[in-house]
Order: sequence, then C-alpha cells, then structure tokens
Amino acid sequence: MNKKINLKLLLVLLLILEFKKVSFSQSFTLNELLSLSKLSEDDFDTKVNLKGYEYYTYINDDYCKSKSYSYAKSINAETASYYITYRKCVNFIYKYGVSWQTLNQKDYLNIKVVLKAHGFNYINTEENNGNIKLNYSKGNIEVSLWSSQAKATGGKIINFYEINVKVK
Repeated sequence: MNKKINLKLLLVLLLILEFKKVSFSQSFTLNELLSLSKLSEDDFDTKVNLKGYEYYTYINDDYCKSKSYSYAKSINAETASYYITYRKCVNFIYKYGVSWQTLNQKDYLNIKVVLKAHGFNYINTEENNGNIKLNYSKGNIEVSLWSSQAKATGGKIINFYEINVKVK
C-alpha cells in the first residue's frame, strides 16, 4: 500500500513540476509564437505577463503599432535575457506578428528544428552588417531567424537570437 501512495505522490509531483516548467518558462516554442501573433493586444499582454515579462516600450509609426516586453532586465543595464514584441499593422505587407529575442542558442535551435518538422520551407539567407537572417515560409506565415552579436556593458561580445513570426 505504501508503494501505491509513494507512486501517486511521485506522479503528482512530476505533474506539478511539468506545469511549472510550461507555465513559468520564459522561453517560447514556435507554436506559442504562432499563437501569440494572432491574439488581441490585451490577450497578448496577459500571456506574456503571466510568463514574467514586463512592459518595456511602445512604438506607433505609419505602418505598425509595436509593444515590447522584457524579462530579467537589470536596473542599471540596457539588456535583458529576453524580449518579446507584438506588432499590429495596417497598410503594410503583414497584418500582425511577434518578435522574440533570446540569449539562449538552445531556444533558437529548438525553433529551427520545429520549423522544418512543421513543413516550413527555407527561402534564403541574408547578411546585414555581420548579422545573419534565415527566412522560412509556409502559406501566409513567414518566419525569420536572426543570429547577431552585440557589445555588452564592459565590452564583452554577446550572441543573441531573434525569431520573427509574421502573418500576411
């Protein structure tokens, strides 16, 4: 009987840990980014705040409204571990989209693998000032994967990755 109780307790603990991992991870999967890109601004705000992101900046130009959030932004620095931006556009090629930046190469590579598994087609590679951009598409969705470098405080070079999901 004790073995049954211990097994049930172990199962409950594993479920709780999995829930916490999914609910509180600051990383996003490709499916989450696709889903986020189709939400209203209010629902997007709720989802990213639930993951621990905080409002960062808002830009409204002639084509798009962009609202950005950051995670783990230090008070005295201009960098954060993660950024995510929601875009709603009018009179532009894309209707809406999401851009997510991470310092974690594993996050970037996971999305790249899933892109291919979901049938996204590689279009081309662009290079701009040392930054590499890989472009993929499937139907009315385009995804671009950026690999970039920047100087952090103190002159240290850091790599960061940006995943853009755009829906026509």
